[in-house]
Amino acid sequence: MKIYVIVGSIVGFLSMYIDKQNAMKHRSRIKEKHLLIIALLTGGIGSLVGMYGCHHKTRKPQFYIGIPIIVIMEMLIYFKWIY
Repeated sequence: MKIYVIVGSIVGFLSMYIDKQNAMKHRSRIKEKHLLIIALLTGGIGSLVGMYGCHHKTRKPQFYIGIPIIVIMEMLIYFKWIY
């Protein structure tokens, strides 16, 4: 379970970082729904860090509200699973 959280967080962070780089270079982007799905299924924490660390999608309510909710849900599930 710990490896899944670590790898998932890396995937979440990289998805935000890559999308931000693509946005700055006017390249093909990752769809917003895919960014949210990545956060939900793998790395909510990584997506949150990537979102604020890269200053990406911080003005969109589905991200500045949705990603923290996903992180809280993932933390509750993770800690319930361990304890």
